[in-house]
Amino acid sequence: MGLLVVLAGAFAGYPFVRSYFLLVVVMGVVAVAEVGVSGACSAYLAYIAGPELRVRARAFNQAVTNAGFVVGAAGAGVVLRVDTAAGYVVLLLVNSLSFVVGVFVLATMPDGAPVRRGPVVVLADRRYLLVCVLNGLLMTYIALFTVALPLWIVGRTGAPGWTVGILVVLNTVLVVLWQVRVSRGSDTVAGAAGAIRWAGWLLLAACLLFAFGRHVLVLVLGVVVLSLAEVLHAAGSWGLSFGLAPEDKQGQYLGAFTMGTRIYDTVGPGLVTGLTLGVGALGWVVLGGLYLMLALVMARVGERA
Repeated sequence: MGLLVVLAGAFAGYPFVRSYFLLVVVMGVVAVAEVGVSGACSAYLAYIAGPELRVRARAFNQAVTNAGFVVGAAGAGVVLRVDTAAGYVVLLLVNSLSFVVGVFVLATMPDGAPVRRGPVVVLADRRYLLVCVLNGLLMTYIALFTVALPLWIVGRTGAPGWTVGILVVLNTVLVVLWQVRVSRGSDTVAGAAGAIRWAGWLLLAACLLFAFGRHVLVLVLGVVVLSLAEVLHAAGSWGLSFGLAPEDKQGQYLGAFTMGTRIYDTVGPGLVTGLTLGVGALGWVVLGGLYLMLALVMARVGERA
């Protein structure tokens, strides 16, 4: 709840920023608070849902999150079309208000697990930390869809530019429809590892389709395969993050797991654009092979841990 208050204040403060230094400060506060909220939400869900429903609850959460992205994108699109200072300020303040609403919603929820102070033992759990790093590297495939594929479609294929918009909508709809169903069976470490292996093979298939497909229908098929890989990987990563964490230390373990996911923000865009746009079709093949290798190793390390 405290982190949501910080986010509300930060977004409400954006309209008052008048220098590059303050912009970096506010963006830094937002970034840290977002990571903290993500880890805290995962730990809270793990507690109130219980061991048997954690992955399913997280899947519902992710489906709603993706629907929220659609609403946010629609609002941003309207503001960009109007293109007035007042419109941008209203958008930021409405976003700020949404975090305040979140605080009041959380206030009606059951209390979380009692906080037990103690050493940060997750830093000594090398196998768990390795799973965190491997997961963060594997998650760079997200940049395929957000960065590499739009540039590839516009610059390297004969597909019209509006194809990008259709593929974005298709991906969002598929994730919302599939996430909960696909997550079944990933509530055990073995099931989660299996889901991640399948995600690796599907990521390879999607990269091959993008590498050699120039027709719109092939690109659509590639996004369908990539979307299925996305929901399988998400379910598998949640299963491992919950299943490998001690019951009384879910908070710090899931916080470490969330920290690992930020690797894709830093590495992802440069990696995928460098290979796909810099190397071409062969770069897509290399990426597909890399994702398969990361998925297989992550699943194996998770099982051994």
